[in-house]
Amino acid sequence: MAILKPEELKEKFDDPWIAPYEKVITMADGDIVELIEYHPCPSGSNWLLYQYQHSSELIIDAKRDGNKHTYLCKVGKKPIDLKASINAAGIEEVVIDEEAKEVKVTHGGLAGAGVGAGMCRGMGEGVKYVDVLEVGGGSKEGKATVVTPKYEKLVIGIDDTDVKDAGATWTMAHNIGLQLKEEGFEYLDHIIVQLFPHNPHKTQNCVSIALTFAVMAEDKERLINRLIEILEHDTLS
Repeated sequence: MAILKPEELKEKFDDPWIAPYEKVITMADGDIVELIEYHPCPSGSNWLLYQYQHSSELIIDAKRDGNKHTYLCKVGKKPIDLKASINAAGIEEVVIDEEAKEVKVTHGGLAGAGVGAGMCRGMGEGVKYVDVLEVGGGSKEGKATVVTPKYEKLVIGIDDTDVKDAGATWTMAHNIGLQLKEEGFEYLDHIIVQLFPHNPHKTQNCVSIALTFAVMAEDKERLINRLIEILEHDTLS
């Protein structure tokens, strides 16, 4: 058992079979945790997504968008019955530490999936530290608890920022998201939502934008106020 920060992991393990995750983020609401992982490979891994869903009773839903893997999980502990190719990897425990404002997710896996459990994830941006329970690799089981800050999910809707001859809401909203990212906020997603096209007061394409952020509870109001400030400055309507 070893507790290591990402930079310590990188110094200790520089093997050619370890590929660091880009980033790991956790958002909590009650006893539900949304885990977002940016996989090392360009298109992510459908194989891994399948194995996790198939093996883990704690996973409610999972999806992949490019290399972005999203798992919706329940808090709890459910041991995994690991079997090569069938139940090769999964999540066996999810804990929310309210006092430390942390989420602790324990991964387990066989062979390469075991290496990914702690070594690869533990090197990702956003990870505070990882508790390596079993190193894994080859035919061995790997197991580790990955600890990340406890964020909340914040979705903000933006609509009707243009005028008849100028402007575009979707691009302006995205640029606001990018600006907030540069200021240190975690900009997660940009969704274009089609509204009812027969509304007599509709805009040209009749869409709204939903910007999604991961934010610490104490920073939520600051993010909202800053977004409003930028929006009031940039909107044309």
